[in-house]
Amino acid sequence: MLYTTTSNPAALAPQSLPSNGAPFRVYTWYRLALTVVLLAMLIITRRDPLVGRDNPQLFIAICGAYFTFALTLLIALPQAKQLSRQQLFANFFIDIVLLIALNHLSDGTTGGLGLLLLVSVAASSLLLSGQIALLVAALASLALLTDTVYLLNSEARSNQSLLTAGTLGILFFATSLGFQMLSQRLRSSQQLAQERAADVGKLQSLNQLIVQRMRTGILVVDTDGHIKMVNQAAAEYLQADRTRNADTNALTTMLQKQLDNWKKNPDTVSKPFRNADTGPELIARFTGLNHEQSSDTLIFLEDSGQLAQRAQQLKLAALGRLTASIAHEIRNPLGAISHAGQLLRESPQLDSGDQRLADIVVNHSHRINNIIENVLQLSRRTPPNPRRIDLGAWLHAYVEEYQQGLSKIADISIQEKALVQINVDGEQLSQVLTNLLDNALRYSEKATGKASATLIISKCAKELPQLDVIDNGAGVTERDQEKVFEPFFTTEPNGNGLGLYMARELCEINQARLHYLRHETGKSCFRINFSHPDRKPLINE
Repeated sequence: MLYTTTSNPAALAPQSLPSNGAPFRVYTWYRLALTVVLLAMLIITRRDPLVGRDNPQLFIAICGAYFTFALTLLIALPQAKQLSRQQLFANFFIDIVLLIALNHLSDGTTGGLGLLLLVSVAASSLLLSGQIALLVAALASLALLTDTVYLLNSEARSNQSLLTAGTLGILFFATSLGFQMLSQRLRSSQQLAQERAADVGKLQSLNQLIVQRMRTGILVVDTDGHIKMVNQAAAEYLQADRTRNADTNALTTMLQKQLDNWKKNPDTVSKPFRNADTGPELIARFTGLNHEQSSDTLIFLEDSGQLAQRAQQLKLAALGRLTASIAHEIRNPLGAISHAGQLLRESPQLDSGDQRLADIVVNHSHRINNIIENVLQLSRRTPPNPRRIDLGAWLHAYVEEYQQGLSKIADISIQEKALVQINVDGEQLSQVLTNLLDNALRYSEKATGKASATLIISKCAKELPQLDVIDNGAGVTERDQEKVFEPFFTTEPNGNGLGLYMARELCEINQARLHYLRHETGKSCFRINFSHPDRKPLINE
């Protein structure tokens, strides 16, 4: 167990017990009912009274005083949670005095009202303990014996009444001891139950904290698809498809479809899906809480991108070891081939056909060398050095510097729809934008004859910063959209397929997401969703 309980007998002491106010109020209600019953008995049997035979008027007065006393306690102590021992003892002492008086007016032990003292003794043993409870029993016994002796001396009565009073006294002590043992057991059980309840509460709080902190999304839905419980990770996954007027207790459309398919065939393996174009790709797993189709369903949501990222990291680590071991072996002959090709190309004896072949050798040697450099750069990727920057001001400075390095004029416009700040490595963000702008200008020029691109700074629905890189090209086909960020995937004859892969890797290390989508204008768009500027990017050592 994560939490242990204490089995110390001192912890079970009466002073540590819960309130005695509620049991005392129940006993006070008993007092009211008792006085009403005694008065009713006197009125009903007034010709031959069962109680108050010796002095009915005084009996009525004492019952009225007893009733007033109990009613006053109920009014004066409506919210009392704990009464002191002195207060309880004083109440039981008054009970003994009044009950002995009523017993005296009802023919003593012969009338039978002395048995009512048993209830008071039992109640005192439950609410008090130890010597004080025994003191109440002793006072009740002495008072009853004293009243019996007085009646024997003042009236001609049988000595049998003295034996009855003595027997009742013994019964008072037996009742007190018995109820004290019962009370102690009840208190011990109640104390243990409270400790167990506290342990359960701690464990429940701990379990809730663990579930909330888990990066796996966890939901519990009823048979109608309404959410009964959701942790923070699942809420973030579902929020990607929420609108302000959406039912926040209902599943998203895609997840509800997955749940319906699972209910039809529990053996079906769920396919990855997205709640939104820019949201993470999710994998849902389902299980019935009671292993029945009609019961609540437990749903686990996992970001398949994280699984894919771990696989890519393993692939990247293996690729890094491979390239490190063969780079030297490749570069030496490659350098010799490139140098020989350059010398051959400078020879005046080559005709135009041979010159073309020499150019091909040199160009492809450079291309192979670039591929090796890119792969080595991936395997040697340095941790980010994040800093807080104003995206608008930084982007204007970057675009100005980028255009100075172009060999031709390009139209790059910046639209700043929101003033945002981000916390990223500026150099790594420059590498990402350089790759995206190179692609945007190239494909725009191929489609329209003019190299152009638009950069839009805005905020997403969660008020997080985002940057769109929009071009006028034909865009990525639906068939290739899932593979566009994979390493070595390219649609260009002379491309190496590492540019977009490197861009996404650099975004992820800065806790940003790079997506491809169609902009609301219908144009091709690469969107970067940044994390909160106050959130520090993770640094992988």
